[in-house]
Amino acid sequence: MQDGILLGIVTWIIVGAVMNAITKDVMQSFAPATLAALAVFGWSYYQQNKGEAGKARREAKAAGPAPIVTAMTMPEAFGAVRNILTQSHFGQNWWQLRNVDPEAGQIQAIMTWKEYFGDHVGELDRQVVLTITFMPGEGNTQLKLEWDVQSPMNRNQANQVVEKTTEEIYIALS
Repeated sequence: MQDGILLGIVTWIIVGAVMNAITKDVMQSFAPATLAALAVFGWSYYQQNKGEAGKARREAKAAGPAPIVTAMTMPEAFGAVRNILTQSHFGQNWWQLRNVDPEAGQIQAIMTWKEYFGDHVGELDRQVVLTITFMPGEGNTQLKLEWDVQSPMNRNQANQVVEKTTEEIYIALS
């Protein structure tokens, strides 16, 4: 995708310069240059995502991240993850455990906060819901993390929460 963006920008500059030289008017060269750049980007994106490689990339994206595998038993992993979620925070925002069911092997936690976006927008609600499913195996335990992020306009802080929590869980279980 980065190659397509770079080719699109280069195309936009070249076509814009050629059209400006022909028409002697910057305003008339903007539209053809933009259309040519979008066409080059679209062609490049299509070339990267067609065939078996594109199908495999789409399937991997739809499947989500791979489960975390740990050598701990299920009760040990469950307790470690529960401790992480009760002690982990992001700024002044703490995880709230909504559903803890050791028999079913599932923990559901939620983090909510408000973010201020200036006078015109005001405060926006942020919510991250984490559902962890524990699957015992032969001498190991697999953890499947499912994230539900509700963050209108900007997901930067929510993405930081997801990355930080995933890293903490991964480090504690390895």
